[in-house]
Amino acid sequence: MNINIEWDQYFEEMATQEFTVVDNFLPTALYEHLQAQFKTYLKQDQLEPAGIGSLTTYQINENIRTDEILWLERNDCTPEVASYFAFIENDLIPQLNRNLFLSIKDFEFMLAYYPPGGFYKRHLDQFKERNNRLLSMVIYMNDNWQKGDGGELEIFHNNSEATTIVEPIGNRLVLFNSATVWHQVLPAQKERKSVTGWLLKMPQGLGFLG
Repeated sequence: MNINIEWDQYFEEMATQEFTVVDNFLPTALYEHLQAQFKTYLKQDQLEPAGIGSLTTYQINENIRTDEILWLERNDCTPEVASYFAFIENDLIPQLNRNLFLSIKDFEFMLAYYPPGGFYKRHLDQFKERNNRLLSMVIYMNDNWQKGDGGELEIFHNNSEATTIVEPIGNRLVLFNSATVWHQVLPAQKERKSVTGWLLKMPQGLGFLG
């Protein structure tokens, strides 16, 4: 992981409040390469409307979410994406397993793009039909984000009416418990980009009911 980050405080926040926010998460070169690849995919019109639910409940519902996504595949990816996967597998996951006493076995990631006006209403990341997601990750790809640009992540605190608003600043990581942390993406006023994914307790396809 980024050697300039003091990780102890973030591990403590994960243990006590089930979410944390880390700035300057990726090494600069890796972040810039991912940004460039994201822009290429957008120009190639490779992203598609995102749905909600899983398996038999999957549907497109623009009253709930209006982003576009592209799943990143390990067996068919660019060198930039392969470098990102290596970073997650070799640097991040061992640290999380060791410090948070987890047993992360796999991961899945996608690109998420919110056009102006895009949003995603309050939800959990863990599917009712599947229980494989341990932690959710959002890494923002938005340089020069300013107040008023919208697209903030609102995190709802457990057993409280309080919320935390996270601004989608470039190279900022939001890490949280997939099964317990309710959250929503507030309406974007300008385009909002992120690499979003999940750290899994079993290899893909082996979660409960798939």
